[in-house]
Amino acid sequence: MDIQKYVSYVKVFFDFYSEGKVEVKWQKNGAGLSSLINFEEELQHYDSSFSTEEFIEVVFEVIKIAKNVALGLEGSEFDSDHINIVKEIFLQDQEFVQYINLHCSSKLYLLESIECDVQSIRKKDDYKVIGNTAVVSYYLNSSDTNEDANTKRISIELTKKELEDVMKSLSEIHNVLVNLEKGN
Repeated sequence: MDIQKYVSYVKVFFDFYSEGKVEVKWQKNGAGLSSLINFEEELQHYDSSFSTEEFIEVVFEVIKIAKNVALGLEGSEFDSDHINIVKEIFLQDQEFVQYINLHCSSKLYLLESIECDVQSIRKKDDYKVIGNTAVVSYYLNSSDTNEDANTKRISIELTKKELEDVMKSLSEIHNVLVNLEKGN
């Protein structure tokens, strides 16, 4: 495959990934790919000469290269031109590189999603509202496996004051991370 076609495939994959049409589950023992689209149909919108088989081969190579680059393992397993193309197109954002690194190397559970809700506390006799609390559910997953059965849900109920304390703590650690990135 010529280098221009490779570049085109990487750009299309980046578009699909950025638009949420494909998802990559980055993990220690590989990576999982799921698609919300039909590649064959979608590729024809870009270029009628695109081959689904070639595209899928490039996608899996991009995933492997991205993981290796994020983990600092840029060996000679792949063509150096391909590595540079993936860095330039797919790994433009350092935050994304850190995301891949975290999900491929962490030994802890990782945040998959958060759900928040408000719960009203009512009197038993007349059901009058006597207070409200926040219910925050964290869905955590181990980076060791792709199995949904490994997802853990932790729900906590917080008063407004407790929620403010959590937000303050998160804001403080966010500021530390920002300052570290700036080199302060």
